[in-house]
Amino acid sequence: MDAAPGFFVENVGSASQQACDFGYYQPNGGWSSCMMADPGHYVDTQAATAQIACEAGTFNSNSGSTTAFACLDAEPGNYVPDPASPAQIPCEEGSYQNQRQQTECKLASLGYFVNTTGAISQTAAPLDYYIDIEGATEPLPCPEGRITMVEGSDDVEDCRQDYDEDRTPDFLDEDDDDDGIIDHMDQCDYGLLNWISTKSNDWDQDGCEDTIEDSDDDNDGFSDAEDHLPLDPTEWLDTDGDGIGDNADTDDDGDGIPDVEELKLGLNPLVADYDNDGYNDSVDAFPKDPTEWLDTDGDGTGDNSDKFPTVKFYQTYGQAAVHLVIGFIILGVIGFSVRMGIGGRPEKAEADDSTHEVRQIGGVEVRVSAEDRMFDQTTEPQVESKPEPQPVETGWI
Repeated sequence: MDAAPGFFVENVGSASQQACDFGYYQPNGGWSSCMMADPGHYVDTQAATAQIACEAGTFNSNSGSTTAFACLDAEPGNYVPDPASPAQIPCEEGSYQNQRQQTECKLASLGYFVNTTGAISQTAAPLDYYIDIEGATEPLPCPEGRITMVEGSDDVEDCRQDYDEDRTPDFLDEDDDDDGIIDHMDQCDYGLLNWISTKSNDWDQDGCEDTIEDSDDDNDGFSDAEDHLPLDPTEWLDTDGDGIGDNADTDDDGDGIPDVEELKLGLNPLVADYDNDGYNDSVDAFPKDPTEWLDTDGDGTGDNSDKFPTVKFYQTYGQAAVHLVIGFIILGVIGFSVRMGIGGRPEKAEADDSTHEVRQIGGVEVRVSAEDRMFDQTTEPQVESKPEPQPVETGWI
Protein backbone atom coordinates (compact mmCIF):
# COMPACT_ATOMS: atom_id res chain seq x y z
CA MET A 1 0.00 0.00 0.00
CA ASP A 2 1.04 3.57 -0.60
CA ALA A 3 1.93 5.73 2.36
CA ALA A 4 -0.95 8.05 3.18
CA PRO A 5 -0.60 11.90 3.01
CA GLY A 6 1.16 13.03 6.12
CA PHE A 7 3.06 9.80 6.19
CA PHE A 8 6.02 8.30 4.45
CA VAL A 9 7.68 4.83 4.02
CA GLU A 10 11.42 5.20 3.94
CA ASN A 11 12.45 1.53 3.32
CA VAL A 12 11.28 -1.19 0.90
CA GLY A 13 9.29 -3.94 2.45
CA SER A 14 8.20 -1.87 5.41
CA ALA A 15 5.24 -3.24 7.26
CA SER A 16 4.05 0.25 8.31
CA GLN A 17 4.19 3.92 7.39
CA GLN A 18 5.71 6.66 9.51
CA ALA A 19 4.03 9.99 10.35
CA CYS A 20 5.78 13.19 9.24
CA ASP A 21 7.45 14.77 12.24
CA PHE A 22 6.92 18.31 13.57
CA GLY A 23 8.16 20.83 11.08
CA TYR A 24 7.44 18.51 8.21
CA TYR A 25 4.43 17.70 6.10
CA GLN A 26 3.44 15.57 3.16
CA PRO A 27 0.44 16.56 1.10
CA ASN A 28 0.68 13.45 -1.13
CA GLY A 29 0.47 9.70 -0.61
CA GLY A 30 3.11 7.15 -1.49
CA TRP A 31 6.10 9.18 -0.61
CA SER A 32 9.25 7.97 1.04
CA SER A 33 9.91 11.28 2.85
CA CYS A 34 8.22 14.37 4.21
CA MET A 35 8.67 17.96 3.08
CA MET A 36 10.23 20.53 5.44
CA ALA A 37 8.16 23.56 6.26
CA ASP A 38 9.20 26.51 4.09
CA PRO A 39 10.33 29.89 5.45
CA GLY A 40 7.27 31.88 6.33
CA HIS A 41 5.60 28.71 7.49
CA TYR A 42 5.58 26.26 10.30
CA VAL A 43 4.17 22.75 11.08
CA ASP A 44 3.20 22.27 14.67
CA THR A 45 1.70 18.73 14.40
CA GLN A 46 2.81 15.31 13.23
CA ALA A 47 1.44 13.67 10.12
CA ALA A 48 0.69 17.12 8.74
CA THR A 49 -0.50 17.21 5.21
CA ALA A 50 0.19 20.99 4.87
CA GLN A 51 2.36 23.71 6.27
CA ILE A 52 0.84 26.69 8.01
CA ALA A 53 1.68 30.18 6.69
CA CYS A 54 2.74 32.96 9.05
CA GLU A 55 0.11 35.69 9.24
CA ALA A 56 0.52 39.08 7.54
CA GLY A 57 2.48 41.36 9.81
CA THR A 58 4.71 38.44 10.77
CA PHE A 59 7.51 36.64 9.07
CA ASN A 60 9.68 33.54 9.46
CA SER A 61 13.01 33.33 7.78
CA ASN A 62 13.71 29.73 8.83
CA SER A 63 12.72 26.37 7.35
CA GLY A 64 11.22 23.49 9.31
CA SER A 65 9.66 25.66 11.98
CA THR A 66 7.55 23.65 14.38
CA THR A 67 5.58 26.35 16.15
CA ALA A 68 3.66 29.52 15.47
CA PHE A 69 6.15 31.33 17.63
CA ALA A 70 8.56 30.97 14.79
CA CYS A 71 6.53 33.65 13.00
CA LEU A 72 8.04 36.87 14.24
CA ASP A 73 6.20 40.16 14.38
CA ALA A 74 7.36 42.83 11.94
CA GLU A 75 9.54 45.20 13.87
CA PRO A 76 8.96 48.99 14.09
CA GLY A 77 10.26 50.61 10.93
CA ASN A 78 9.20 47.53 8.95
CA TYR A 79 6.06 45.90 7.67
CA VAL A 80 4.88 42.56 6.29
CA PRO A 81 2.03 43.06 3.85
CA ASP A 82 1.36 39.39 3.02
CA PRO A 83 1.05 36.05 4.85
CA ALA A 84 3.83 33.45 4.58
CA SER A 85 6.45 36.13 4.37
CA PRO A 86 10.00 34.96 4.90
CA ALA A 87 11.16 38.52 5.78
CA GLN A 88 9.98 41.93 6.91
CA ILE A 89 10.23 44.97 4.59
CA PRO A 90 11.75 48.27 5.77
CA CYS A 91 9.54 51.32 5.44
CA GLU A 92 10.54 53.53 2.52
CA GLU A 93 11.63 57.18 2.77
CA GLY A 94 8.65 59.39 3.42
CA SER A 95 7.06 56.75 5.63
CA TYR A 96 7.62 55.21 9.03
CA GLN A 97 6.19 52.63 11.41
CA ASN A 98 6.32 52.99 15.13
CA GLN A 99 4.43 49.79 15.95
CA ARG A 100 5.08 46.05 15.62
CA GLN A 101 3.34 43.45 13.47
CA GLN A 102 2.14 45.99 10.91
CA THR A 103 1.23 45.26 7.35
CA GLU A 104 1.98 48.77 6.08
CA CYS A 105 3.93 51.93 6.92
CA LYS A 106 2.56 55.33 7.74
CA LEU A 107 3.14 58.32 5.49
CA ALA A 108 4.87 61.25 7.07
CA SER A 109 2.21 63.76 8.19
CA LEU A 110 1.88 67.40 7.10
CA GLY A 111 4.65 69.36 8.72
CA TYR A 112 6.83 66.24 9.03
CA PHE A 113 9.28 64.30 6.88
CA VAL A 114 11.19 61.00 6.82
CA ASN A 115 14.46 60.97 4.91
CA THR A 116 15.64 57.43 5.75
CA THR A 117 14.36 53.88 5.24
CA GLY A 118 13.18 51.74 8.13
CA ALA A 119 12.20 54.80 10.13
CA ILE A 120 10.31 54.28 13.33
CA SER A 121 9.27 57.95 13.58
CA GLN A 122 8.75 61.09 11.53
CA THR A 123 10.67 64.32 11.99
CA ALA A 124 8.99 67.70 12.39
CA ALA A 125 9.97 70.44 9.98
CA PRO A 126 12.58 72.50 11.80
CA LEU A 127 12.23 76.21 12.47
CA ASP A 128 12.11 78.32 9.31
CA TYR A 129 10.97 75.31 7.24
CA TYR A 130 7.57 73.97 6.35
CA ILE A 131 6.05 70.82 4.78
CA ASP A 132 2.72 71.08 3.02
CA ILE A 133 2.40 67.49 1.67
CA GLU A 134 2.17 64.04 3.22
CA GLY A 135 4.99 61.57 2.76
CA ALA A 136 7.64 64.26 2.45
CA THR A 137 11.27 63.27 2.48
CA GLU A 138 12.69 66.76 3.01
CA PRO A 139 11.40 70.02 4.53
CA LEU A 140 11.00 73.17 2.42
CA PRO A 141 12.82 76.36 3.48
CA CYS A 142 10.85 79.52 4.11
CA PRO A 143 11.39 82.37 1.66
CA GLU A 144 14.37 84.57 2.51
CA GLY A 145 13.78 86.90 5.43
CA ARG A 146 10.94 84.80 6.83
CA ILE A 147 10.81 82.54 9.85
CA THR A 148 8.47 80.08 11.53
CA MET A 149 7.63 80.38 15.17
CA VAL A 150 7.29 76.65 15.89
CA GLU A 151 8.56 73.38 14.44
CA GLY A 152 6.30 71.27 12.25
CA SER A 153 4.86 74.14 10.20
CA ASP A 154 2.68 72.76 7.43
CA ASP A 155 2.04 75.85 5.26
CA VAL A 156 4.14 78.54 3.65
CA GLU A 157 1.84 81.06 5.35
CA ASP A 158 3.41 79.95 8.61
CA CYS A 159 6.60 81.64 7.42
CA ARG A 160 6.44 85.15 8.89
CA GLN A 161 8.65 88.03 7.86
CA ASP A 162 11.51 88.86 10.22
CA TYR A 163 13.38 91.72 8.56
CA ASP A 164 16.03 92.22 11.24
CA GLU A 165 16.44 88.47 11.89
CA ASP A 166 15.94 88.87 15.62
CA ARG A 167 13.62 85.83 15.75
CA THR A 168 10.64 88.10 16.42
CA PRO A 169 8.37 88.24 13.39
CA ASP A 170 7.65 91.73 12.17
CA PHE A 171 3.97 91.61 13.08
CA LEU A 172 5.06 91.26 16.71
CA ASP A 173 8.24 93.36 16.44
CA GLU A 174 7.96 97.05 17.39
CA ASP A 175 11.29 97.80 15.68
CA ASP A 176 11.47 95.79 12.48
CA ASP A 177 14.97 96.92 11.46
CA ASP A 178 16.32 97.01 15.02
CA ASP A 179 17.72 100.54 14.69
CA GLY A 180 16.28 101.84 17.95
CA ILE A 181 13.41 103.77 16.33
CA ILE A 182 10.01 102.15 16.77
CA ASP A 183 8.17 101.39 13.56
CA HIS A 184 5.41 103.98 13.74
CA MET A 185 8.07 106.72 13.92
CA ASP A 186 10.58 105.04 11.58
CA GLN A 187 10.56 106.43 8.05
CA CYS A 188 12.83 103.56 6.98
CA ASP A 189 11.37 100.69 9.01
CA TYR A 190 12.67 98.22 6.42
CA GLY A 191 15.94 100.07 5.98
CA LEU A 192 19.60 99.62 6.79
CA LEU A 193 20.45 96.86 9.27
CA ASN A 194 23.12 96.50 11.94
CA TRP A 195 23.16 100.12 13.13
CA ILE A 196 21.58 102.13 15.94
CA SER A 197 20.06 105.55 15.34
CA THR A 198 21.78 108.44 17.15
CA LYS A 199 21.94 112.19 16.57
CA SER A 200 25.33 111.79 14.94
CA ASN A 201 24.15 109.39 12.24
CA ASP A 202 20.40 110.17 12.12
CA TRP A 203 20.03 113.88 12.85
CA ASP A 204 16.26 114.04 12.55
CA GLN A 205 15.79 110.70 14.35
CA ASP A 206 13.50 109.42 11.61
CA GLY A 207 15.13 106.00 11.48
CA CYS A 208 16.94 106.68 8.18
CA GLU A 209 20.75 106.65 8.34
CA ASP A 210 21.92 110.07 7.11
CA THR A 211 24.75 109.11 4.77
CA ILE A 212 23.12 106.11 3.10
CA GLU A 213 19.34 106.18 3.49
CA ASP A 214 18.24 109.73 4.29
CA SER A 215 18.15 112.23 1.43
CA ASP A 216 16.53 114.83 3.72
CA ASP A 217 18.45 114.79 7.01
CA ASP A 218 16.39 117.50 8.73
CA ASN A 219 13.08 116.24 7.32
CA ASP A 220 12.02 119.70 6.08
CA GLY A 221 10.84 118.50 2.68
CA PHE A 222 13.96 119.67 0.81
CA SER A 223 16.58 117.12 -0.21
CA ASP A 224 20.06 117.53 1.23
CA ALA A 225 21.41 118.16 -2.27
CA GLU A 226 19.36 121.36 -2.57
CA ASP A 227 19.09 122.27 1.13
CA HIS A 228 21.59 125.01 2.05
CA LEU A 229 21.12 124.16 5.75
CA PRO A 230 20.52 120.38 5.72
CA LEU A 231 20.49 120.07 9.51
CA ASP A 232 17.98 122.86 10.22
CA PRO A 233 14.33 121.84 9.76
CA THR A 234 13.23 125.51 9.68
CA GLU A 235 15.63 126.56 6.93
CA TRP A 236 16.54 125.31 3.45
CA LEU A 237 17.70 128.41 1.55
CA ASP A 238 20.63 130.70 2.36
CA THR A 239 20.84 133.01 -0.63
CA ASP A 240 23.82 135.06 0.55
CA GLY A 241 25.67 132.11 2.13
CA ASP A 242 26.09 133.85 5.47
CA GLY A 243 24.98 130.81 7.47
CA ILE A 244 21.61 132.38 8.32
CA GLY A 245 18.68 130.86 6.47
CA ASP A 246 16.44 133.13 4.44
CA ASN A 247 13.50 132.52 6.81
CA ALA A 248 15.39 134.18 9.66
CA ASP A 249 17.63 136.49 7.59
CA THR A 250 16.37 140.07 7.24
CA ASP A 251 18.72 140.62 4.29
CA ASP A 252 18.51 137.45 2.23
CA ASP A 253 20.83 138.51 -0.58
CA GLY A 254 23.36 140.22 1.71
CA ASP A 255 23.40 143.41 -0.34
CA GLY A 256 23.03 145.66 2.71
CA ILE A 257 19.40 146.56 2.03
CA PRO A 258 16.76 144.92 4.25
CA ASP A 259 14.34 142.67 2.40
CA VAL A 260 11.31 144.82 3.27
CA GLU A 261 13.01 147.88 1.80
CA GLU A 262 13.93 146.05 -1.38
CA LEU A 263 10.32 145.03 -1.84
CA LYS A 264 9.23 148.65 -1.42
CA LEU A 265 11.80 149.72 -4.03
CA GLY A 266 10.64 147.05 -6.44
CA LEU A 267 13.90 145.09 -6.14
CA ASN A 268 14.35 141.36 -5.66
CA PRO A 269 15.37 140.58 -2.05
CA LEU A 270 17.05 137.39 -3.28
CA VAL A 271 19.29 139.16 -5.83
CA ALA A 272 22.11 141.33 -4.51
CA ASP A 273 22.73 142.98 -7.87
CA TYR A 274 19.28 143.47 -9.37
CA ASP A 275 20.47 144.96 -12.69
CA ASN A 276 23.50 142.66 -12.90
CA ASP A 277 25.97 145.46 -13.55
CA GLY A 278 28.54 144.26 -11.05
CA TYR A 279 27.52 146.63 -8.25
CA ASN A 280 25.42 145.51 -5.27
CA ASP A 281 22.12 147.30 -4.88
CA SER A 282 23.29 149.02 -1.67
CA VAL A 283 26.11 150.85 -3.51
CA ASP A 284 24.41 151.16 -6.88
CA ALA A 285 22.93 154.65 -7.34
CA PHE A 286 20.77 153.16 -10.11
CA PRO A 287 19.97 149.56 -9.00
CA LYS A 288 17.53 149.03 -11.88
CA ASP A 289 19.76 150.43 -14.64
CA PRO A 290 22.45 148.02 -15.84
CA THR A 291 24.30 150.87 -17.58
CA GLU A 292 24.67 153.12 -14.52
CA TRP A 293 25.88 152.74 -10.94
CA LEU A 294 27.47 156.11 -9.94
CA ASP A 295 26.06 159.66 -9.66
CA THR A 296 28.98 161.71 -8.39
CA ASP A 297 27.24 165.08 -8.49
CA GLY A 298 23.87 163.73 -7.25
CA ASP A 299 21.92 165.25 -10.12
CA GLY A 300 19.96 162.03 -10.90
CA THR A 301 21.93 161.27 -14.06
CA GLY A 302 24.47 158.47 -13.96
CA ASP A 303 28.13 159.27 -14.52
CA ASN A 304 28.31 157.11 -17.65
CA SER A 305 25.74 159.26 -19.46
CA ASP A 306 26.46 162.56 -17.61
CA LYS A 307 28.81 164.74 -19.71
CA PHE A 308 29.60 166.73 -16.58
CA PRO A 309 29.65 164.02 -13.83
CA THR A 310 31.08 166.41 -11.21
CA VAL A 311 28.84 169.42 -12.03
CA LYS A 312 25.37 169.07 -10.63
CA PHE A 313 23.60 171.53 -12.96
CA TYR A 314 24.78 170.13 -16.30
CA GLN A 315 24.25 166.70 -17.74
CA THR A 316 24.61 167.38 -21.49
CA TYR A 317 26.60 169.66 -23.70
CA GLY A 318 23.34 171.20 -24.90
CA GLN A 319 22.44 172.35 -21.39
CA ALA A 320 25.86 173.95 -20.97
CA ALA A 321 25.62 175.62 -24.39
CA VAL A 322 22.23 177.17 -23.53
CA HIS A 323 23.59 178.57 -20.28
CA LEU A 324 26.67 179.84 -22.11
CA VAL A 325 24.57 181.65 -24.68
CA ILE A 326 22.44 183.18 -21.93
CA GLY A 327 25.62 184.25 -20.17
CA PHE A 328 26.89 185.92 -23.31
CA ILE A 329 23.58 187.73 -23.71
CA ILE A 330 23.69 188.93 -20.12
CA LEU A 331 27.25 190.13 -20.53
CA GLY A 332 26.25 191.93 -23.70
CA VAL A 333 23.37 193.65 -21.99
CA ILE A 334 25.59 194.71 -19.11
CA GLY A 335 28.22 196.03 -21.48
CA PHE A 336 25.64 197.95 -23.46
CA SER A 337 24.19 199.43 -20.28
CA VAL A 338 27.59 200.55 -19.09
CA ARG A 339 28.33 202.24 -22.37
CA MET A 340 24.98 203.98 -22.32
CA GLY A 341 25.65 205.30 -18.81
CA ILE A 342 28.98 206.68 -19.81
CA GLY A 343 27.75 208.31 -23.03
CA GLY A 344 25.15 210.66 -21.44
CA ARG A 345 21.91 210.90 -19.54
CA PRO A 346 18.66 212.19 -20.95
CA GLU A 347 17.16 215.38 -19.37
CA LYS A 348 14.37 214.90 -16.94
CA ALA A 349 11.02 215.58 -18.40
CA GLU A 350 8.83 218.14 -16.69
CA ALA A 351 6.04 216.57 -14.80
CA ASP A 352 2.77 217.17 -16.48
CA ASP A 353 0.65 216.80 -13.44
CA SER A 354 -1.67 219.61 -12.45
CA THR A 355 -2.70 217.80 -9.29
CA HIS A 356 0.70 217.91 -7.65
CA GLU A 357 2.87 220.78 -6.65
CA VAL A 358 6.61 220.41 -6.91
CA ARG A 359 8.47 221.57 -3.86
CA GLN A 360 12.14 221.50 -2.96
CA ILE A 361 12.81 220.21 0.47
CA GLY A 362 16.41 219.94 1.59
CA GLY A 363 17.57 220.28 -1.97
CA VAL A 364 15.33 217.46 -3.14
CA GLU A 365 12.31 217.96 -5.40
CA VAL A 366 9.14 216.50 -3.91
CA ARG A 367 5.65 216.40 -5.51
CA VAL A 368 2.94 217.36 -3.02
CA SER A 369 -0.70 216.64 -3.65
CA ALA A 370 -3.51 219.07 -2.90
CA GLU A 371 -4.63 216.86 -0.09
CA ASP A 372 -1.22 217.09 1.55
CA ARG A 373 -1.28 220.84 1.25
CA MET A 374 -4.42 221.06 3.41
CA PHE A 375 -2.41 219.98 6.42
CA ASP A 376 0.48 222.25 5.63
CA GLN A 377 0.71 224.82 8.48
CA THR A 378 3.18 226.94 6.59
CA THR A 379 1.43 230.00 5.22
CA GLU A 380 4.36 231.23 3.31
CA PRO A 381 4.05 230.65 -0.32
CA GLN A 382 6.57 228.25 -1.70
CA VAL A 383 8.61 229.28 -4.61
CA GLU A 384 9.31 226.58 -7.06
CA SER A 385 12.98 226.37 -7.48
CA LYS A 386 14.45 225.77 -10.79
CA PRO A 387 16.88 223.00 -11.25
CA GLU A 388 20.44 223.93 -11.66
CA PRO A 389 21.67 223.57 -15.11
CA GLN A 390 23.66 220.37 -15.71
CA PRO A 391 26.60 220.22 -18.00
CA VAL A 392 25.74 218.50 -21.24
CA GLU A 393 28.14 216.07 -22.82
CA THR A 394 28.61 216.57 -26.47
CA GLY A 395 29.77 213.16 -27.67
CA TRP A 396 30.29 209.28 -26.99
CA ILE A 397 33.38 208.27 -25.26
